[in-house]
Amino acid sequence: MKTIREILQGPFAEWLGHDDWRPWHAFLCAFRGEPMSPYEANLFRKCTGRQSVPDKPYREGWVVVGRKGRKSAIAGALSVYAAVYGQWKRAAGETLRVVVIALSKDQARLVLDYAAAILESRPGLARLIESKDSETIRLRNGVEIACFPNSYRLVRGPTIVCAILDEVAIWWNHELAANPDKEILGALKPAMITQPGSLLIGLSSPYAKKGLLYEKYRDHFGRDDSKVLVWQAPTEVMNPQVDREEIEAAYLDDPMSAAAEFGAQFRDDLQTYVVPDAIEACVERGCYERSPVAATTLALLIPLADPARTP
Repeated sequence: MKTIREILQGPFAEWLGHDDWRPWHAFLCAFRGEPMSPYEANLFRKCTGRQSVPDKPYREGWVVVGRKGRKSAIAGALSVYAAVYGQWKRAAGETLRVVVIALSKDQARLVLDYAAAILESRPGLARLIESKDSETIRLRNGVEIACFPNSYRLVRGPTIVCAILDEVAIWWNHELAANPDKEILGALKPAMITQPGSLLIGLSSPYAKKGLLYEKYRDHFGRDDSKVLVWQAPTEVMNPQVDREEIEAAYLDDPMSAAAEFGAQFRDDLQTYVVPDAIEACVERGCYERSPVAATTLALLIPLADPARTP
């Protein structure tokens, strides 16, 4: 199988054009466990909080990048990479799916449009297209790229070789919601279990310190031993062509919002009554029960009635 670098410099080169995609090259090479240049290795350490450069591919990655950081374009590239170059087990007559899931089908179609543009940018790739409509690109190798709204009911059933979760930070995350983000992830995992190399990638600008994206960030960012890659970077790091003056103006207008939208920082001003960081500070993970402590009692203090108000 070709490396992701060979694909970026070969079949995808015409679509990529002459823009500076080096930061995304670094992410993609890290995600696939491929050799990196010194520049890419330094950026990897900066954007992941890790020290050890990976030598094996990841199956799960979460990208926390600011708005206009070209996340949807890379999601389109990943969908074509998985659909065309993945080596998947396929039974006769079986259709394998690369699914792009977003808050709505219209939003998911943005990624599908990038995938179509990549496939049509080169005659050899274009010949792989068997059919195409507004929601699906079906390839002659039995793989289709399809877009879905974030419904755990709709992603059940077909074998999924790659799942791309777009702007996952703004999905519903309350457990009583109709389609909570964790339920969607729970529905995806069994559909991917028969494909050992299947890929799961979530891409989003951050929002509040809650939900699936924040939990993945909290649990895996900066951990060299984790098998889940979390990549966090401001817009201007991942998209050097962005207008920095516009970003500076956004910070002047609303610093808190701009820090999330362009700085890729989770917001502290969108919390419940007790903020998650305060709860985390009181929790020892992995501890489910404590033994009694000698000479320690629990005192229940009941306020006495105010004598001045006693009838």
